[in-house]
Amino acid sequence: MTSISLKGVCKRFHSFEAVRDVSLDIAGGEFISLLGPSGCGKSTLLRMIAGLETATAGEIGMGGKSIQHLPPSERNIAMVFQNYALYPHKTVLENVAFPLLMQEPMIMRLPWLRRLAPGRRLVDDQIAARVDPVCRMLGIDHLARRKPAELSGGQRQRVALARAMVRQPKLFLMDEPLSNLDAKLRATTRAEIIDLHRRLGVTFLYVTHDQGEAMTMSDRIVLMNEGCLQQVGPPLELYNDPANLFVAEFIGLPKINVLDLRIEDRNAFLGGQPIRDMPGELDGAPAPRKGALRVGLRAEALHLCPVDHPHALRGHIHIVEHLGNEAILHMSLGGEDICVRVQPAQAAGLSPGHEIAVRPDWNSALLFDAAGSRRRGERMRAAA
Repeated sequence: MTSISLKGVCKRFHSFEAVRDVSLDIAGGEFISLLGPSGCGKSTLLRMIAGLETATAGEIGMGGKSIQHLPPSERNIAMVFQNYALYPHKTVLENVAFPLLMQEPMIMRLPWLRRLAPGRRLVDDQIAARVDPVCRMLGIDHLARRKPAELSGGQRQRVALARAMVRQPKLFLMDEPLSNLDAKLRATTRAEIIDLHRRLGVTFLYVTHDQGEAMTMSDRIVLMNEGCLQQVGPPLELYNDPANLFVAEFIGLPKINVLDLRIEDRNAFLGGQPIRDMPGELDGAPAPRKGALRVGLRAEALHLCPVDHPHALRGHIHIVEHLGNEAILHMSLGGEDICVRVQPAQAAGLSPGHEIAVRPDWNSALLFDAAGSRRRGERMRAAA
């Protein structure tokens, strides 16, 4: 299994810096998702590893050796693109076999000379021995004689995967391969890629802007923004212990609730309402200035309570989302829209305009300063 090492990798396009000083170690056999908004540099980073772009600075290594001097064809890397990049005039079988055919002498690649080439049948048998098992594994063996125009999106995706697999690469690079599929097919293909990684045991680098894909598929997530690494870690680590406000807001659906914490005369206010079950201080730190802190609360860290509860934060519902196994209540709090995750029974009878009250779970609260940096080691203490 092949490891990947990036040290101080940068990529500039004239005055624009697309990737900034990225250092990352990827263990052999890991499934890594490069996640972030459009334009954050994740695809550029992937293309530099593949050799399709040249790094402006830094070093890229694979298996403990530098690969920057190697052309893409010599890196033993397979890449699956967003648009599949299948040859429309070739059949499924010909598309899948194409990388193997290109490794043969020129006489074997030209159809009008191939029939005269000595050893043609042996080469054909060797190619079939590698192509057929892969097609069966991905369930496209019955599509062998069809052309891409006759296939569904999911079938084309499997053909692109099969074409990558027959090369038996040391590394799989996937650039948003599921973005052209509908929601149901995307979920099915996602499960197939997870199973494929488990069976092959090869290192996967997977680019996506969809946090749902990254959270469900990855061993670790590399979250990027504006060309920089924001946080690297297992999916639940990014969700429960974000490094900064960007990570907290990008990871999680619905989006984390972020409210200004205001303290006046040692009285705390959140969303303009007094907090009676929390003193206006932080463990080991002085009371912050007005606007110096922001509090992040996940939708499940807010619990419905009676409107007359002494520690309640009160507001009015303006949207109720019934999602089957749960419901999301959107309520206004101090001019801010916040989300509360509840059980379906708790949402029964609630509709826009209803007044409700919530009580935060302060043990789950996340603190950030005005610049969005995480205030670690500082817990809001509930009053006795």
